[in-house]
Amino acid sequence: MTASSVEAMNTIGELFDKTAIYSFPGTSGQDLDDIDLQSTIESRVQILEDCLKWSAIAPTRPNTLIIIK
Repeated sequence: MTASSVEAMNTIGELFDKTAIYSFPGTSGQDLDDIDLQSTIESRVQILEDCLKWSAIAPTRPNTLIIIK
């Protein structure tokens, strides 16, 4: 690694630090589907709000997780 490549990495890092004010997670919706199947919550919007409140976006049922052996 040269000094200029390290300097460029620092510049790129500083650029992204300034642009990433907000970050938004995204899913395919499996987590919402799982909660919808297992709960009595009627509104998918309410499920989404609850997921944000709970800070939980992982699938809730083991049969929706891919297990690699």
